[in-house]
Amino acid sequence: MRTSLIVAGLALTVGVVMAQTPQKGSTAQTQSQESTSAKTEKKAGSIPEVKTQTFKGALVDASCAGGGASTTSSTTSGSAKSSSNSSVSKTGEASRSGENNQNCIASANTSQFGLRMKDGRVMRFDAVGNERAKEAFSAKKKWSDASAAGKEIQATVSGTESGDQLTVVSIH
Repeated sequence: MRTSLIVAGLALTVGVVMAQTPQKGSTAQTQSQESTSAKTEKKAGSIPEVKTQTFKGALVDASCAGGGASTTSSTTSGSAKSSSNSSVSKTGEASRSGENNQNCIASANTSQFGLRMKDGRVMRFDAVGNERAKEAFSAKKKWSDASAAGKEIQATVSGTESGDQLTVVSIH
């Protein structure tokens, strides 16, 4: 009986060892799977990291301040139409000759926000950024007062730049 237990234990041990070592035909398949997963990891690792940057400038109504293409003017007051910095043509298109005009100042009614940088570029906010700017307007009385007085609102925006669009993470 003792001999049969030893033989059974030995057979079981050999079976476990054989199950864990790959067979010759499956070695190539295992290596192929490993190299495929390594290639996938390299591809995933090669995607450039998007880093958040801080942008400072004046908060503007992007629908009239523009970021390149001419858009229709959305004036909210009669005094803005008579501004000497910009002219509005009969078709409703605003002239971009004076981008610091009164009708491009952001207000609580603005739906498309942007940030005018010191170099004159206007970075349009993404959809989430527009919502965050609206929330900031309702939360910051200082911004509402400045907008009502016709003054520019200086803002600091954290986000990522993609062409002329700014993906907003936070706005202050």
